[in-house]
Amino acid sequence: MIFSINNGNLTILFDLEMKGKKIHVLLYFLIIQCLFISVKAQITEIDSLENCLRNYHTEDTIRINLLNEIAYKLYQINIESMHKYANEALEIADKLEFAKGKAESLRIMGIYYRIKGDYPLALEFYQSSLKLFEQLGNNYGIGACLNNIGNIYRWQEIYTQAHQYYQKSLEIKKEIGDERGISLTLNNIGVCLMNEGEYEESLDYLQRSLVIKQGIGDIKSISNTQYNIGNTYVKLGNYAKALEFYQSALKVKELVGERYVYLGTLKGMGFIYYQQGNYALALKKTTKALEMEKDYGFLEDQKDLYKQVSDIYTALNNPAKALENYILHKEISDSIHKTETIKKITALEHDYKHEKEKQALELEQQKQEAIFAAEIKHQKIISIAWIVGFVMMTALALAILFNFIQKRKANRTLTKQKEEIAEKNTELLELNATKDKLFSLVAHDLKSPFSSLLGILEELSENFSEYDDDKKEEYIRYINNVAEKVYKLLENLLTWAQSQIGRTTFMPEKINLESLINEIILLFEESSNNKEISLITGINKGLTVSADRNMIDTVLRNLILNAIKFTSKGGLITIKSRKVTDENNKKFVEISVKDNGVGISSEIQSKLFKVTENITTKGTENEKGSGLGLLICQEFIEKHGGKIWVESKLNKGSKFFFTIPMA
Repeated sequence: MIFSINNGNLTILFDLEMKGKKIHVLLYFLIIQCLFISVKAQITEIDSLENCLRNYHTEDTIRINLLNEIAYKLYQINIESMHKYANEALEIADKLEFAKGKAESLRIMGIYYRIKGDYPLALEFYQSSLKLFEQLGNNYGIGACLNNIGNIYRWQEIYTQAHQYYQKSLEIKKEIGDERGISLTLNNIGVCLMNEGEYEESLDYLQRSLVIKQGIGDIKSISNTQYNIGNTYVKLGNYAKALEFYQSALKVKELVGERYVYLGTLKGMGFIYYQQGNYALALKKTTKALEMEKDYGFLEDQKDLYKQVSDIYTALNNPAKALENYILHKEISDSIHKTETIKKITALEHDYKHEKEKQALELEQQKQEAIFAAEIKHQKIISIAWIVGFVMMTALALAILFNFIQKRKANRTLTKQKEEIAEKNTELLELNATKDKLFSLVAHDLKSPFSSLLGILEELSENFSEYDDDKKEEYIRYINNVAEKVYKLLENLLTWAQSQIGRTTFMPEKINLESLINEIILLFEESSNNKEISLITGINKGLTVSADRNMIDTVLRNLILNAIKFTSKGGLITIKSRKVTDENNKKFVEISVKDNGVGISSEIQSKLFKVTENITTKGTENEKGSGLGLLICQEFIEKHGGKIWVESKLNKGSKFFFTIPMA
């Protein structure tokens, strides 16, 4: 192990073959001492700069640069003081038209709002700063702003745009020879590629970043990249390599104390041990992370950790503890959802209030302009009184013309209104017809099972003692089966009705498609096994969609249930996906559910997605349906901007397709 200090920077070269405990302890001691000295020196430097500022009162470029320097050094110490100094620098720079100082002040303000979590405002400041740095030809500033903007998009999970900005930043930093900046940007690109599913390419960028960081002795940042490499190996399923990098990151994190990487590493190690079946170590690492996370109060991380603990206790065959932790996971998840909903409502109320105030200002401005125009007109009339006769004749002619134009305009408006009323009447008639047809359909599908149900119950009530236990059990199973079908019909009816009156909340999120479909298949395992039907999936690993979880779950459940219903014993159902691009170059995932069942005639296919058509059909074992399921599927898919359709031939099976936006 070799230590060297160049211009106050500590460089450490690790000899991996040296395993002596004394050297290990010495390394820890030296790193901690150097970090302590570094922090202490930084605080001393800030105190010195603030003292200079107190003694310098002239509002010029020197004061602007001094304010910006202090603000940036306060980045990880006191962000409110950072904001105060940067804001003062911005005001003076704006007044003096000092572009470089203003650009740096704007960038620091962007950092402040990024830490506060106000990403739109942070992005606005970064973009303004970037524009000024580009006008000045300041490559260092351009590279920093591009990287900052990339961070904003990455934290919002918009990885494609983040990657683009990081790539531009990397080119600038290579041009100016900024080694530390290159290493940080390589790391950021690697993280984006990992989240985009490009794991091999991600590892290439992350390992290049790690080599540079080790070369310049950037101890604090090394562990961050080690942690990201560990995450990538987890995605690849190489848990041994992931564990190796997690352990390396954990050792450095214990020294430099970065919370999010330390906790993330513990969580990742817990997951790996769980996958390897080492439940004791998995529980130890995960609960340690959870206890630390409680002190920080980040609910999103706590939610994931409680779920991981619940899974571990399930594997340990401790259902009580598993349930206890799952309940805590669910409570926090519901709390997060409720908080996000309140934030959205508050934002909408704020936007509405802002828009009303804006309209009021515009109306007031129009009123003032009208008053001003009237005064000018009055003055002109007075000044040209000697031609009043001519003006009156002209005014009369204009009045007649204006009246004619107004009448013609009124006639056109009246004609248009009549057309709109006629159109509305047609729509209302269609809606009434739809409603009547729906009520007829539901009444028909409810009447039959209820008639059977009442008949069976009457028979049992009158002759209960005459039947043996087997016959009673047969009747009870029949009653239960009918009740389940009626409940399913009512559930579909309620879902469809809520979507029609706009009460269905649409909340898209990033969803792993393979995991969701596997969960749904488990629900139908019993019914498919009863009919000896094979369910096969061909979903690309890591494929994600942007969808409302409840809606996409409802669509998949309806289509898979229909496939089971209309497939004979020993049949096959296949669920596949592929990436597609529409005519507007928007990326979608196309999902298909194919069966080799009874198929659908061309006549019925044309009626499948129309509420006014009664297409109630029976399955291979006389299972009944109302047709509402497919209407709900169509409603939910169209809310996502997708399409749903079917391809089928009688006695050869059916294949239902739908598209959903790619995440």
